[in-house]
Amino acid sequence: MAPSLALGLGTPTRLTVSYFYQTDDDTPDFGVPWYFGKPAAVPRHNYYGFRSDREKTSANIGTVKLDHDLYDWLTLDAQSRYAAYGRSERGGKPGLATTVTISTPLSSAGVSLNDFYLNSVETQFQNQVNGIAKFATGGIQHDVIAGGEYDFETSDPKYFTNTGLTNTLLNPNENRTFAPTLTYQRVNIHTTTNTEGAYFTDTLKLQDQWELILGARVDRFSVHFNEQAFSSPPAATGVVTATNVKNREDTLPSWHGALIYKPTENGTLYFTYGTSFNPSAETLDIVSSFTSFSLNNENIGPERNRTMELGTKWSLLDGGLMANASLFETDKINARIPDLSLPGFNTLGGNQRVQGFEATLQGKITDGWNVSLGYDYLSSGTTKTVAGGPPLGFPLPFAPHNNVKFWTTYQVLPELEIGGGGEYVGSRYAQTTTPIEQAPGYMTLDAMARYRFSDRMDVQVNVYNLTDKLYYDMMHFAFVVPGAGRSAMLTLNYHS
Repeated sequence: MAPSLALGLGTPTRLTVSYFYQTDDDTPDFGVPWYFGKPAAVPRHNYYGFRSDREKTSANIGTVKLDHDLYDWLTLDAQSRYAAYGRSERGGKPGLATTVTISTPLSSAGVSLNDFYLNSVETQFQNQVNGIAKFATGGIQHDVIAGGEYDFETSDPKYFTNTGLTNTLLNPNENRTFAPTLTYQRVNIHTTTNTEGAYFTDTLKLQDQWELILGARVDRFSVHFNEQAFSSPPAATGVVTATNVKNREDTLPSWHGALIYKPTENGTLYFTYGTSFNPSAETLDIVSSFTSFSLNNENIGPERNRTMELGTKWSLLDGGLMANASLFETDKINARIPDLSLPGFNTLGGNQRVQGFEATLQGKITDGWNVSLGYDYLSSGTTKTVAGGPPLGFPLPFAPHNNVKFWTTYQVLPELEIGGGGEYVGSRYAQTTTPIEQAPGYMTLDAMARYRFSDRMDVQVNVYNLTDKLYYDMMHFAFVVPGAGRSAMLTLNYHS
């Protein structure tokens, strides 16, 4: 449900109020286990949890936005948003039983479930104020955006562990009785974060063919983390074994600049450079293994990033077709790597780099023929590391070398449109430290057809993964999730 109300449209002062509510009742599926560095060769439909597993979530988001034209050249806007998210889940993450070796037949291999209960509530309050100005100085046109924002978030997860739950790798049974040998609370967390930011961007139109964009931003990120850890078997359960209270604050600037040249009305060349940072404290509320949190980053500073891109954009066939291409490089100049002097903790001693090329083509070839084609090439790797960290030069996790997406539609008759396309994704690593885990590349094909009964009504059918290809969509260092098999969706559209 998403109602909204806008007042003052067409006047200097405009107010928009909106509310969004959504609830989901799902079955969590953590896919299949890794089998000594590759996905276990089991049927795609294998499910290692229980039929009674559930994940229920809810989202409540309220937003108020006010815009006011103070002058012809100056507009002020302010937006406030409050959101609350609830989550209740019981699920099991499959992993190979400790007794399984590389020589164990699949038919004899067992699965150990890292099964858990999770109850969590997250809240967010965000407020943003902007000033948007358009003016000229000495023949240079300026488009300026300046503003600030404040963000306050809370996270309160409670985790419970269910022990003694197993299954078989090749032929799992989801109808077995859920009967853990023990259920105990593992951890109780309360995290709050505050982010204050101020920013300024000026787009300068130097001449008819040149533009310069200059931007700066400063952010202060602070986190308060409070964890109660409870005892695990064989010790008595329900006993608080540790209370971890952590506070961290980071304040850093970021910069952005771009130079744009338009040699013709339908072509653009550009170069951009920007910096950003990732506070290490942002990981304090991330569960690293469903039993522990990322406290290994608690006392180190932010990771810093810099990005460069050189590209071009062209409008072809009288504006019907858009072609883009770019070369880019992103460097993380102090990546988190294991601290050899403090086992179990990290230090900012690594470097990572991603270099790539991207090209897209989208639009109309003829009045009835539409195309969309995109290609990405990524060359990623660790350029500085230590013993026990990612191997030097090894590709970064989840970064395939090649990614291609293609789609085309054709108007066969005034009332009939057909289309088809697909995607190719190269092989990817889920983990680049021992044990190294890699999923193979894949290509999927899709198709669609739409029939228009009238100007107001049409029906459309989409068929996904036409060849029923077995591929792996989502990866985690502990499990890998197959993508959906062949499926279809029928949609009836009515246009008022």
